[in-house]
Amino acid sequence: ISILGASTSTFDGYSNSTAYNSTIGNNKPYYPKAEFMQDVADTWWMRTITKLGLKLCVNNSWSGSCVSTARDGPEKAACVDRCVQQHNDRLGIEPDIIILIIGGNDALRGFEIGTYNGVSDIYNGAYIGEHTKFGQAYATMVHKVKNRYPNADVYVCSMLHWPAKKSTKDLNLYNEVIRQIADEFQLQYIDFYNGTKITPETAPIYLHTDGVHPKPAGFAQMAECVVRALCSK
Repeated sequence: ISILGASTSTFDGYSNSTAYNSTIGNNKPYYPKAEFMQDVADTWWMRTITKLGLKLCVNNSWSGSCVSTARDGPEKAACVDRCVQQHNDRLGIEPDIIILIIGGNDALRGFEIGTYNGVSDIYNGAYIGEHTKFGQAYATMVHKVKNRYPNADVYVCSMLHWPAKKSTKDLNLYNEVIRQIADEFQLQYIDFYNGTKITPETAPIYLHTDGVHPKPAGFAQMAECVVRALCSK
């Protein structure tokens, strides 16, 4: 299993280890956090791996990264090169499963979503320059992943239900674009927004005080969602 993500999927020694892929050594981790999350076993992805008896291929997650190239430049953008660095180039291992769990930073920073009337509206058939609209960048990312890893099962994920960070309406607009792109590319959509118990009311139980980053209890909710999705394939 390989993961393309942002801070929620990081852990020092895994998401920035060149033992998995030679390009991820500079990836910035967010976890562990001494005050609320110290054990890699508590992450959503390690819980999933342990529950299903999987092996980690590559965790290409970078704290603060976006799908689009807006603001932070192409080195952090999932739609440029990172999306095709999901294989272990040290050992020549290709992933069987790829989970795309990224887009939250685009939403939190208010990047333009773009319109969606089918892939032709947001993806022009070839990557040209820097995509700054979320929908176009997300479709480009998915297209590249599918082309590079045609034998992998690819899953995309909605954003969590964050309290007081983005309005419900705003988050649902981003999540709806992700769902539509999933349908277009025939991918399974993992719905963290509606499929977990994480809500603005329950946030103190599941999320850090910043209202974004999960505690172990929040990761347990996410892992349940992912396990259900992988087992339903």
